Amino acid sequence: MQRLARARAADEGAVAVTIALLMTVLMLFAAVVVDAGALYAERRQLQNGADAAALAVARACAISTAVGACTSTAANTAIAEVLMDANANDGAAEVAELAIAGSAVTVTGSTEESDGGDALPHAFGSILGVDATTVTAKATAAWGGPAKAVASLPLALPTCAFQLAVTPPVELAIPTKNISRAGGCKDRNGASMPPGAFGWLGTLDSSTCALPIDIAVQTGSQTGNSFPKRECEDDIIAMRNTVITLPVYDETGGSGSNGWYQVYGFAAFRLTGYSFTSGIKWNQATAPSLNGEFGIKGYFVKFVTLDPYALGGANLGFSSIALVD
Repeated sequence: MQRLARARAADEGAVAVTIALLMTVLMLFAAVVVDAGALYAERRQLQNGADAAALAVARACAISTAVGACTSTAANTAIAEVLMDANANDGAAEVAELAIAGSAVTVTGSTEESDGGDALPHAFGSILGVDATTVTAKATAAWGGPAKAVASLPLALPTCAFQLAVTPPVELAIPTKNISRAGGCKDRNGASMPPGAFGWLGTLDSSTCALPIDIAVQTGSQTGNSFPKRECEDDIIAMRNTVITLPVYDETGGSGSNGWYQVYGFAAFRLTGYSFTSGIKWNQATAPSLNGEFGIKGYFVKFVTLDPYALGGANLGFSSIALVD
């Protein structure tokens, strides 16, 4: 009986030791699961905030007309702070750094605690000697003119027509003929462009009037003032008083159906009137009038899109912004 009692006591001691060891392991697992999960969630929130902040500052820079506005100013930091806080579950995150270089902005977000600290405290990490961890996330967004875009209307606009744009925007009447015939139309390098105007572009294969254009290649032309296909007549009605995308060229060659245009950027244009043949006219006679010419009326405006365009074209008011890192 005594031997049995001693064996039972030994077993109980072994169980106690085993439980103690298992509790230590369980606490370590808790530290890993709970604290690591909290770190992951914190970084995810910070990354969302950094992405949103970088895009918001890039948009502000893309639409800005003030000289020097797109630097690491207090106003841009304030924009970033709002987005960082809005994406944090506790409503608090810190903009650790905001840097603008060229046409790109990088935002670095960091943890912000109620006590003013920048480290996330751990529930179990102190067991391992780690009380808190600073979490950061970084995002870079770029802005600029697209290298490829879809022209709302397949019309080529010469550089000299775009140079009529002023700030604040002024409504213009731009005829499709004679715009450069009197001379004075220059390309972006200051050289004289041949007489001509803007005309219909490309070969439209889709069921709409829109035309994809790549500035890396020359775009073919179509002759005449009539709309190149029935879909254009239908589409332009929906474009009234909206912002459309127009390609701008600074070099042209050939003639007739063998003509070509070298597009170097895209303009944003609010369409307020047009005249194309006798049956396709709208608001063309009110001031400023097209005076019986074929052409378009409207404003050059700033327009920023989140559509994933590849950048590389001249920034002529139609800008794309995108996360690049």
